Amino acid sequence: MNSRWMLTTTLMGVWLLAGSAWADVVVERNSQRTEGVVEKIDAQGVLIKLAQGSVTIPLGNLASVEIPRPAALDQGIAHLTDGKFGEAATVFRSLIDRYTMTRIPGLTWMTEAILGYGDALLGENKIDQAQRVYEAFEKNFGAAKEIAVKKAKIHVVQKNYDTARPILEEFVQPLLKVEWLTSAQESLLAEALLLLGDCQRAKSQWNEALDSYLLVVALFDSDANRALEARFKAGEMFAKLNNKARAIGCFEDVIRDAPESGLAAQARQQLAKLKS
Repeated sequence: MNSRWMLTTTLMGVWLLAGSAWADVVVERNSQRTEGVVEKIDAQGVLIKLAQGSVTIPLGNLASVEIPRPAALDQGIAHLTDGKFGEAATVFRSLIDRYTMTRIPGLTWMTEAILGYGDALLGENKIDQAQRVYEAFEKNFGAAKEIAVKKAKIHVVQKNYDTARPILEEFVQPLLKVEWLTSAQESLLAEALLLLGDCQRAKSQWNEALDSYLLVVALFDSDANRALEARFKAGEMFAKLNNKARAIGCFEDVIRDAPESGLAAQARQQLAKLKS
């Protein structure tokens, strides 16, 4: 019986009595569970802090790692929504540095951090760096559909709308016919619809763009950040179409739903113009 097993077992009752202060759990292939605080994951393994010191569990021994979704991830996503790309990149990069870009069983939320990092770099117009992040993600996670949307996003940033649009349409059309989607599929479809709307908007196709944005509002309101962006952009399209009342309604909804957000600040500016 190894000493780490004895230490983990001995302390288990103490942790439970203390109200599960140790939030992270590493499960090995032999079913041994180690609870503590994961300090870092790298090529050497998982470094986990216990009450009486730290141990490293080799990656080859891992069955899964359970780490609660960190508040920093949602903070980074909020920065992205507000267009604070530098701040978002810093947050996502810190998560990647701590928890690695390698696929770790059980660490499902890391995909959001990695793709968010690529999106933040893209927002900073660091296209080559963003491309490398997306390529690394595809290599480690084999997520071809996600990367197709991200490649289209690069084209949108580069204003290659005619190239981006068919990629997005090919992705969007079959998924809109599916009755049930996973939360990950819904989030990716919402992003693709927003990008498709941006392509249509760039071609002054206001009605088509409006339809794309409103689909996000109607179907994917569980993705609060993308729904907020879609509602704001729908307001802009209503304004373009001289539907003042609907535009005002959209901007007021943005302010009501996220009063402290960057989009709310922009919505207030739009309202001032419409009401002047």
